[in-house]
Amino acid sequence: MSNVLPQQPALQDAIKRSVARDLSEQMAHYHQAIAEQLGLSMADHKALDLVCAAGPLTAGQLAELTNLTTGGVTGLVDRLEQAGLVRRERDPHDRRRVIVQPSSDMPGLTAIFNSLIRALGEVCAHYTDQELRTILDFVLRFIAVLQAETAKLEQRIQSDEG
Repeated sequence: MSNVLPQQPALQDAIKRSVARDLSEQMAHYHQAIAEQLGLSMADHKALDLVCAAGPLTAGQLAELTNLTTGGVTGLVDRLEQAGLVRRERDPHDRRRVIVQPSSDMPGLTAIFNSLIRALGEVCAHYTDQELRTILDFVLRFIAVLQAETAKLEQRIQSDEG
């Protein structure tokens, strides 16, 4: 017996359209607005997000994650450091390497995300615990789909370059 439940095609189409196009577009606008609020480019903002999510990264790791040259990463880290969002530290095990650390104090960024978290809390308050479990399941499954689709695209890019 299958775990798949019967669904209304129109409802499924509306969800696919809303998530694949509308939500994606709104997230891009939101992150663009954050970047502008912080005086950053989108590339700088995404790099900051990587450093904040991954924790301390070497400049080389950041170059690899962003697909930038080491020179490009130097400029990027200069801009983030000037904005007070990251700091450089020497690697205690290899003084030639630089580790990029997120700054401990980012009041502008914290305020932006605290506002979003409060607003999401208000949205969640409209749903039962069971509905929230279903929503969380959907979001986690969607993230897995995005990761798989991203990997496919990256493999195609590598194949085309090779």
